[in-house]
Amino acid sequence: MMAAMLVSASVTVAALKDARRASVNSSFESAKAANHNRYLEGDPHATTQYVWPNQIADAENIVNLLTKSGAVLLGIAKEPQVGMTGLLHYIPYRLCTHENNDIVVAPKNVCILTGMSNLAWETDTKRDFPDCFQSQIFHHGKLREALPILKRIAQEGGCVIIDEIQNGAKENQVLHQVLIESGLLNMNVLETKNVKIITASATMIKHIHTASQWGGKATIYKMTIPCNYVGFQKLKEAGALRQWKNMNSLDATREWFNEIVTHYEGEFRVHLVRANAKMTANIQQCVLEFGFGLIEHNSKDKLTPEQNRMLFHDPLTRHWIILVKGLWRAANRIPTLYKFRIGSVHEQFVKKVDNDVQAQGLPGRMLGYPGYPEGHKIGPYYTSLKAIDEYIAFADDPLSQ
Repeated sequence: MMAAMLVSASVTVAALKDARRASVNSSFESAKAANHNRYLEGDPHATTQYVWPNQIADAENIVNLLTKSGAVLLGIAKEPQVGMTGLLHYIPYRLCTHENNDIVVAPKNVCILTGMSNLAWETDTKRDFPDCFQSQIFHHGKLREALPILKRIAQEGGCVIIDEIQNGAKENQVLHQVLIESGLLNMNVLETKNVKIITASATMIKHIHTASQWGGKATIYKMTIPCNYVGFQKLKEAGALRQWKNMNSLDATREWFNEIVTHYEGEFRVHLVRANAKMTANIQQCVLEFGFGLIEHNSKDKLTPEQNRMLFHDPLTRHWIILVKGLWRAANRIPTLYKFRIGSVHEQFVKKVDNDVQAQGLPGRMLGYPGYPEGHKIGPYYTSLKAIDEYIAFADDPLSQ
């Protein structure tokens, strides 16, 4: 009788896991279909494929590393705009549909976090993820709401994905504190409960050294770079990257405006610049002198649907400057359709340069897979060339830094 009861319980557990797999499969296919529908309807934020073949291959490699190497922490090193979204969709999908019942993860025990204070990231991420994971996605302002899920993962096992780990991972910051309170920075918990933590960033320079303190329980995976990816190295070779100007000077600001007019020779474009108060005054002065249009795009004054249509869809009748404050940094993707309209971008000049910030700034938002036709003018993109050179060296070999 006891043997029969044990067999029955075993079958019930197996059946439950099969049911979860089927549910996750259905959710994933639904999200895939929704993305395809939005793409056909002309949504600039939708992609031609929900998950690309290189992302599927990377996800399979990552899951194999996590399940066979004994690692509990895996850092994904990538380049800006290389295509992280599809990978983040496929990793939890693959873990939750894994054929091994000892490895497969319950979908309720997946949690996606970011240290960024970016509500747009949370909104877009929830829209694009399979609905079985949507209630388990939290940005910086809501990280404490993730505690019940994180504590359950610490007790039952599961997976935590932290996007843009460079934000909020330092000691005493909210993300770090939430992980401590949940028990997920306890190595014994991670190992005995089969918990996997995956971190992702295009700028993991500082965090690779932190991961090395985990010994053999941490590993780094470098994302595959497809041949059609336009990264900093290609922009550098094309002469599209230039040393930034100190726009605290009106003369330097005029130089930027003159270079825009000369480079585009009457072809009107939309140009992006990040600036402080002094720089803003100089830009406003040059806008009047050169007859450009001006729109502020910051945490208070975002682009309206009418402005989006005018700038990125309707014919342009003059150059436009978008003054950017806190947006279009890490994890903010500029749609490819918009990149065809964007001309020059200028990251804010600062005396103390942070390579992470520059790689994730406005020039970094212009990377990716634009597929520009022959003769299409791009740039110039202004930033700290020294910071970009150091970033390129890191991207080539993350573990050597």
